[in-house]
Amino acid sequence: MVESHQEYRPALRKRKEKTHMQKIVPHLWYDKEAKEAARFYIGLFEQSKLVYTNVIKNPPPYDDAEIVSFELAGQQFIEKV
Repeated sequence: MVESHQEYRPALRKRKEKTHMQKIVPHLWYDKEAKEAARFYIGLFEQSKLVYTNVIKNPPPYDDAEIVSFELAGQQFIEKV
C-alpha cells in the first residue's frame, strides 16, 4: 500500500501548485454620486486611489450609468450608479 500512495504523491503536488486564490472584488451600488463616495473613501485610507470612471449613456427616459473603480489600502472596489 505504501508504494501505491507514493505513486499518487507527485500528482497531488502538481495539483496543489496549480491552485490559487481567486481575487474577490467587492461591488457597491449607489443611486447617485458614486464618484463622490469613492473620493470620500479614498480620503480615509492610505495607499488609496481612483482607478477609473466610465459613464454608460442610456437613451431617454433612462438615466446614464456610471462605473467607478478605486482602491482602498490596496483592495480594489467597483461602484455602480
